[in-house]
Amino acid sequence: MKSNLNGTYAVGFYPGGGNRPLPLSSALPAPPRALRGADHGGPEKVGPGALGPGPARKPWETMNSIIPAQIQNRLILMDDPLHESTALPLQLELLKRRVAELEQTLQQLRRVRDLLQQLDRAWAAEAPMAHALRAVRRAFEADALLFTQLDSYGRPARWWQVGWEKISTDDLHTLLQFLLRASRETSRAGPYILPLSEAMLPAEKRLARSALVVPLKDPWGNEGLLALFKQSTEGFPEDARDLAEAAAEPLALRLYSLHALEQQQHLNRAVTLLFRVARIMASSPELAVTLPQVVRIIREETGWPSVAILTYEPSRRQLRVMAWEGYSAAADLGRCIIPVDQGITGRAFRTGEPQRVSDVSLDPDYVVGDPATRSELAVPIFDGEIPWGVLDAQSPEPYAFTPDDETLMLAVAGTIGLGLEAARVYERVRRERAQVGLERDRLIALYEGYLAIQQHPDPEEALTEVVQAFVRLGWQGARCRALDESGRVIAMREGVPPPSFPPMTLEPWLQKDPRLERYRWRARLYRFPAGDPEALAWFQEEISVTRVALPLLDTAGRLLGLVELEAPEGEDPGGPLLRPTELLATLLAISFDRGRLLRRYEQRLREQTMLYRAVSVLLGPKEPGLILTEIAAALCEALDGTSAYFIAMDPEHRTARVAAEYYAESANPMERVSDLGVIYREEEVPLEWVALRERQIQVLYADDPPDAYEGERALLRRYGGWSVLVIPLFVGEEPLGVVEVWDSRRRREFDGGDRALAQAIAQHAAIALQRARLYEQLQQVNRRLETIFSTVEDGLILLDRNGRIVQMNTVARQLIAGAELSPESSLVDLLRQLRRWSQEAARALAQGVRRIRQETAGGFRLELSFPLKDSVRQFALICSPVRDNDPPGGGWLLVLRDITAERERDRLREEMIRMLMHDLQNPLGPVHLALEELATYPELSPPARSLVRTALRGLDRLQNLISNLLDLARLESGRMPIEWEPADLGGLIEEAVEEWGVMFQRQRLRVTVEIAPEFPWVWMDRQLISRVLWNLLSNATKFTPTGGEIRIRAYPREGMAVLEVFNSGSYIPPEQRQRIFERFIALPGRGGYGLGLAFSKLAVEAHGGHIDVESDASGTTFVVRLPLRHSPS
Repeated sequence: MKSNLNGTYAVGFYPGGGNRPLPLSSALPAPPRALRGADHGGPEKVGPGALGPGPARKPWETMNSIIPAQIQNRLILMDDPLHESTALPLQLELLKRRVAELEQTLQQLRRVRDLLQQLDRAWAAEAPMAHALRAVRRAFEADALLFTQLDSYGRPARWWQVGWEKISTDDLHTLLQFLLRASRETSRAGPYILPLSEAMLPAEKRLARSALVVPLKDPWGNEGLLALFKQSTEGFPEDARDLAEAAAEPLALRLYSLHALEQQQHLNRAVTLLFRVARIMASSPELAVTLPQVVRIIREETGWPSVAILTYEPSRRQLRVMAWEGYSAAADLGRCIIPVDQGITGRAFRTGEPQRVSDVSLDPDYVVGDPATRSELAVPIFDGEIPWGVLDAQSPEPYAFTPDDETLMLAVAGTIGLGLEAARVYERVRRERAQVGLERDRLIALYEGYLAIQQHPDPEEALTEVVQAFVRLGWQGARCRALDESGRVIAMREGVPPPSFPPMTLEPWLQKDPRLERYRWRARLYRFPAGDPEALAWFQEEISVTRVALPLLDTAGRLLGLVELEAPEGEDPGGPLLRPTELLATLLAISFDRGRLLRRYEQRLREQTMLYRAVSVLLGPKEPGLILTEIAAALCEALDGTSAYFIAMDPEHRTARVAAEYYAESANPMERVSDLGVIYREEEVPLEWVALRERQIQVLYADDPPDAYEGERALLRRYGGWSVLVIPLFVGEEPLGVVEVWDSRRRREFDGGDRALAQAIAQHAAIALQRARLYEQLQQVNRRLETIFSTVEDGLILLDRNGRIVQMNTVARQLIAGAELSPESSLVDLLRQLRRWSQEAARALAQGVRRIRQETAGGFRLELSFPLKDSVRQFALICSPVRDNDPPGGGWLLVLRDITAERERDRLREEMIRMLMHDLQNPLGPVHLALEELATYPELSPPARSLVRTALRGLDRLQNLISNLLDLARLESGRMPIEWEPADLGGLIEEAVEEWGVMFQRQRLRVTVEIAPEFPWVWMDRQLISRVLWNLLSNATKFTPTGGEIRIRAYPREGMAVLEVFNSGSYIPPEQRQRIFERFIALPGRGGYGLGLAFSKLAVEAHGGHIDVESDASGTTFVVRLPLRHSPS
């Protein structure tokens, strides 16, 4: 028999019964019993027939006495009571009775449906039979239940009982035999009510006063007996028997099906146990390692109280305990030795058969090992055919082991002996005590307390009614205290009559004193028995009555309040008092938590409002000095102070200076004496330095006892102050100072909300002060930049992204605009002014700005000629994009630089180069002819002939260099004629790729050519563009590593023919991408004269196009764009 806290559930077995389950689930915990409604508070009244058997009554057998007897007899004899000859009043009375009978039948069917629904939920329960039998017990409102399965001979094979916590097996056996005998002797085929009198059973065997016996039989022929018991004198009502009769067949079907499910579960658990044991045995050959694990697995999984494995010592013919668990302290198993000719374990070893002893006190061979043992099961362990030892299990309860236990032990023993796989079955037993329903007056008190909590928005207002509800629940006295977040009592109410003991101190609850655990009674209740000396310090007097305390906690475990209850005199505070008390305390805790949240919300709303007002005041660009005053004012108003001061701290000189002050209307005259600019030494205001050093708010009161801050406290009293709150201000790690908020009206307790609000405002104030300082620094930087902008020698014009002039220095205004342009002018006005000197320059500037807007160029440079008073000057107009937020969204910067002297030097250098090239080219022709003639002489030796060829190659390179320089000079001067003709750019690309094919193969380069279909012909100088393409392929081949890639693409886009040449493996830094198009500029490590790209750029620009370069980690791409023209013009 197993018991738990909330009720009793037990399962038993009879010798000779078949199909018995393992004991692993023989007793499982019951679910909590639901609270009854107010209409089920007491027992139902039943008639005399409720306690004994009797035929069912017909409606007319209980007619009202107002109907004459002769008429009643006539109605009984009538086949149709509503015959037309029947009087109308009688028909009406009979119809009413039939309706009542139908309603009664419907109510009965509903109860059957509810019962079957509860049974169907048992399929998902861990213990289906336990769940189902508890549901049956609740449905019939019985005090106990006994269910027995019968074998084919009508004998009990297995039984279950629910409700009896303390009952012996013998008493239960006697009661079961009596019920079976009474069932065989009765002539009733269905359920019947059986009164249990002393004449039927002895007083010590009579466990109840009446029983409802329900014979059960399922569709497969399995029979059983269900008995429900009541201890009350009223017994079972007649409708309980009717309910049993209606539900008997489906009840039998479900109970036997659930039992089959449990049998399957038992089988599954047994298999698992065997598997786990075998797995442990196979995990290691060391028995000292595996056997303790096997013992632990068996004990934990079967639930047997004590398990041991004994090994046989042949030399001494004795059994010694090798592994054990679960024995009492009185058992000395470490030295326990049992001769093989003694004890139950010795008998199992000698006979080779399992020994199951239900009561060891009746066994003559039993040897006392553990004094607490009442029953024992010993199974021999064989190693092959040789006895090896004994697997022994003991229990302090009689009849603890069943034949199924014996079978399982044999399987486990065989698994251990063979050293193969085994399994363990883990049984988890939940024991819960069935909850006792509440009485009607207690339910009313609970409901009234609930209404009081719901009707009062402030929970403290409902305390009086709630405390009185505790008294009406049955407590002798009640007291409740509500606490705020700091643990201070904000409300206390006592019931009528009040408790006879003073309030308990709150310190142990607030500090979570571990000594309180000694008095924990239930999950939330603490009981302090009368006369307990250890609790004297908490109650400040001797405890003469039993006291119960319920701490009210929120979800985080914080103390919301404390309920103190005085137990009724002479009674133990338990039973029906506990559940409603805990429920009412829970509702009260929820109400307190809700009130605390409401107060916290109101406080937060006030703080947020004050914070918003303070931050609104601090917003906007202001001078730092004004910000300091605004900070002091914001903190003073938010904290409802009388004055506030901002004190700047100087860590280097250890001084503090009053930088700003603010006075409210409530400030006293002494407080209004200005302290602005006064400097204090560190020893005069030590609290401010402590606040700054610890980065924490500090509080000072004028009436505190003398301490290290007495000097500062004297200063506070001198100016009539009572309380001072010192708030440190930081931006990151930089200290800015402290703010003092004074209150000269009273001693002010600055709570956590005040400090949090002050800290929040201080953070925003520090940011505002830092912002003001940065704004002032920015103004200084802007003034410095304005000075630089106005003093530079070049002309500077700053445009925003919409083309409006943002800023223009004096040089630019004098050169271009005169007095006609202003900062409000636009790019159109600037172009209009520029057209006066050069239409082409204005057009080029507009086109360059358009390209920048389209993000196809990073900037450009133009050269202009400006006529001044006495000469024409050359200027470079440099346009660079500004991609910053000043001006907002970016813009352009135009720089006008005087390059007259630079261009004059360039002109002289170009003339000198052309003269030199011309003069060098004249004598090279005869030299070339002479060398060619010399190479034809047959008498030249091979070394001499090689030297002549080397000289010819060098002369060719020199002539090409001179030719390129002359072409560059002609292109720059515009004297090179352009031979316009429509040409196929795709054909030029294919020809160039074919010419370079040998070089591509030599370097194993992957070459890809992509030409757009239906590519239009381009008006161009075929010779010049071929040289451009040749130069680009030459560079690509030269700077692509072996095995690299070259991609050539040609496609039209936006009225331009686009040619792209990409080569992998090379990278050009951004600062070099424009310089590579200049003459004689070659990147470090690349070699060459630096003329190919310079020539290509001039040739493309001569066609009205442009060439760009893009480079990243994957490689470099040169992009040539040529206009698609309908004619050369």
